[in-house]
Amino acid sequence: MRCRACRARLGETDNYCRKCGAAVEYIDVPVLRREPAGQLAQLRAAALPVARQSAFVVLAGTLLRFAVRRWLSSRAHRRDLALVSDRDGEVVEELVLYRRIRTR
Repeated sequence: MRCRACRARLGETDNYCRKCGAAVEYIDVPVLRREPAGQLAQLRAAALPVARQSAFVVLAGTLLRFAVRRWLSSRAHRRDLALVSDRDGEVVEELVLYRRIRTR
């Protein structure tokens, strides 16, 4: 803690500043309010179901995206390794590359 007059450091048990002699004022502030929350509690109660539903939608979307990507990668892997025969009996190996670039 510091003195309000000269900004010197004060000890916890000091009643007066040791540098300038100013009286030290201690302000007693309650940490918790004893009164009901009122509108905040109502807002929290109304927002909680919406937050839960939103979290569920995000989770479902993430799982769906993971499943689709896994399914597409397994199909692409099988397609990359597939051998296709030509009319003349020659064997052609196909390799498909896909690159996605995002720009902002």
